Amino acid sequence: MKKDTAKKYIWILVAVIVYAVIANISLPGDLSVEGQRAIALMVAAVIIWSTEVVPVGFASIALPMLTAVLGICSLGSTLSNFMSTTIIFMISSQLIAQAFVKTGVGQRVGLKISFVFGDKPKHVLLAFMLATGIISMFLVDIPTAIIFAGIAYSLLEQNGCKPGQSKYGMAMMIGIPIAAAIGGFATPVGSGLNQLAIGQLKAATGITINFAQWCMVGVPMAIILLFAAWFIITKALPAEIDKVAGADTIKEQSAAMGKLSTDEKKFIAIFAVTVILWVTNPLTGIDNNMVAALSACCMALPGINLLSGDYIKKGVDWAGIMLVGGATAIAMTLSSTGASAWIASLLTNALGSMSIPMVILTVSIFAIFIHVIVPTGGALVALFVPIMAGVAINLGMSPAILALIIGYTVSCVFLVPLDPIPLTTYGYKYWKMFDMTKIGLIISIVWIVLLFVFMVAANSLGLYPMA
Repeated sequence: MKKDTAKKYIWILVAVIVYAVIANISLPGDLSVEGQRAIALMVAAVIIWSTEVVPVGFASIALPMLTAVLGICSLGSTLSNFMSTTIIFMISSQLIAQAFVKTGVGQRVGLKISFVFGDKPKHVLLAFMLATGIISMFLVDIPTAIIFAGIAYSLLEQNGCKPGQSKYGMAMMIGIPIAAAIGGFATPVGSGLNQLAIGQLKAATGITINFAQWCMVGVPMAIILLFAAWFIITKALPAEIDKVAGADTIKEQSAAMGKLSTDEKKFIAIFAVTVILWVTNPLTGIDNNMVAALSACCMALPGINLLSGDYIKKGVDWAGIMLVGGATAIAMTLSSTGASAWIASLLTNALGSMSIPMVILTVSIFAIFIHVIVPTGGALVALFVPIMAGVAINLGMSPAILALIIGYTVSCVFLVPLDPIPLTTYGYKYWKMFDMTKIGLIISIVWIVLLFVFMVAANSLGLYPMA
């Protein structure tokens, strides 16, 4: 047996043992047998997903089936939570992002902004990071990072910035995915995980967070964090060049694209309407998930033809989709069996002696550093949003305060950069894993401070409704 295969079976055995131990040990309180088994299955599932001993997509389909086998709840009950509006949003937003790339709009925008602040290295880096972050507020972050990384790589080659040697190359290739991740939490539509957090909060408490309520904290915090991340990167990785050459080449490439093509105009028109409907959601009440689905469908209409059936096969991260579905299905068994309320009660007892600001700070620190142990964003949101909502209710706070801390931090994927977002530039070989971790740790600390300030203010001002 190969060493790698043996290691995977060891992890599977660990998951089975962990399940058996948690499911059978004596726990305090009045947790039901089904609830105890649900907790055990969720922990075992996180081990399987995090170690990828079985491909994530396959594991995400199989694990929810065990809820019936293990006597946690009926299969029908579990599978009813597998498919949700969040899944529809994630599929649709990925298709919209594919149209953004295919039509050339992404390339055109990238070329236009490269030297918008001048040709000094730190100013070019700022242009790339701001553009990546702002676009990621409305489009899936991975295609956005891929577009800007491609343009950046061309510039780095022209300036002799060699992989493994150039600090400026490292700064650019670390800055782009970091900016994409930061922009992704700014609005409800910046990431499918934001929609998952909103959906989990509504399922647990009945509270709906609209576009404006999410953005009141998300947008200003993301903008401040973008500038902070840029400042940290420029100080940690000073450029070895005084000027970024290649402005003329970029202008030539931009000019060669000519006027807006018909496909670009179609995309801009449809996407503009999409963004307007998203932003006006508090006024119209039109569901963001439905808007995304209709937008993607419009792009595939006869005569529009921005998308085709092939994009469903090739342009959608089906493993990620399955992960969100599987994690949500198992996590909802925690609620239905009373396990979430039991965990929330334990946490309330632990945090009950603290002041509200200290609770917010503690949860913020937890939400950032839990990524080191559980780097799977979908599982984190599905598991902890309902629990934190319960803790907040027990402490007399709006459940949105602690629940949204999980939502606002799920994009913090720099401490263990195994998420697809940072990996978009890893292949260019300008940085190694620990390089991202070192920079990411400083940014994560700033993230905690900003989140603490914004959420304390949100709680004091009563920005979110009580349960």
